[in-house]
Amino acid sequence: MTAARKRAGLSQKELAARLAKEDGTPISQPYMNDIERDRRNPPPPHLLRQIAAVLDLSEEHLLFLAGDYPPDLRAEAGTYPPAAVEAAFDAFRETARGMQDGIAEPVTPYDGPCVPETVLLYQAQNKRSCHQGQGSLMVTQGVD
Repeated sequence: MTAARKRAGLSQKELAARLAKEDGTPISQPYMNDIERDRRNPPPPHLLRQIAAVLDLSEEHLLFLAGDYPPDLRAEAGTYPPAAVEAAFDAFRETARGMQDGIAEPVTPYDGPCVPETVLLYQAQNKRSCHQGQGSLMVTQGVD
């Protein structure tokens, strides 16, 4: 986050002034400093959303770093069967590690039905990992 703030040409004080608590008041520069230095618990999702917007960062990546989930997944968390959740985490691990090693392609959209059975079947038949994205099934080429 520090590198992104500096790329944006903002001081901690300037960034803090652009971020509002739930009551609408800006956060303090010391709080911003603590966030950047990992001295506090991760900020709540509403602050992460603002930080992402101001610094042109991925909100989902910031949520991941904070150990949280996007709001749509959090709201639907209890509706996913365990097998679908496990398949999604497997797909995430495979994609993240593969991209880190330079052997996996970025996730690309797939227009198939978004049901857990399709996720597992597609994964088994095509040696690809699948997870539900925003209204579509997301697929990444598997690595052997």
